[in-house]
Amino acid sequence: MNKYKGFLLIEVVLYIALFSLVAIGTFSSFYYVLSVDQELTEGALIIDEAEFFLGKISWVINISDEIISPSRGGSSETLVARSDFQGVISVSLDEEGLFIRYEEGEKNYLNNSKVRPENLIFENKEINSGSGGTVIKASFNIKDRQFGLIRGI
Repeated sequence: MNKYKGFLLIEVVLYIALFSLVAIGTFSSFYYVLSVDQELTEGALIIDEAEFFLGKISWVINISDEIISPSRGGSSETLVARSDFQGVISVSLDEEGLFIRYEEGEKNYLNNSKVRPENLIFENKEINSGSGGTVIKASFNIKDRQFGLIRGI
């Protein structure tokens, strides 16, 4: 019969080592889940903002009676359109972000502080030569992802 009651020092050390390995695995898994969640949240925010920008650009094109800039066959960093309903509307990008301006009023910024589009370009292209039809192509980047739309006018 064993006259000692309790744990031996080697048993305690082994239990502590085993608990440490389990704790390290748990914490590293938890950290990985948090980092993946952050990446997914950021990606969803970028896509949501891009869809919002594209929707606003599409709205300007759809309500316009005339595209002033870019001229037919040209490209520009600013879309300028005239609408009988809204007057002159411009969509452009500056150091603060993407904005819409009605007539010569204040800039109405569309982006939040976490998502800023870059390299905004508008192109006015003919569909078929001689048919008179044109399309407006808009494209921009957000954190190395490219977004764009094509709308007939």
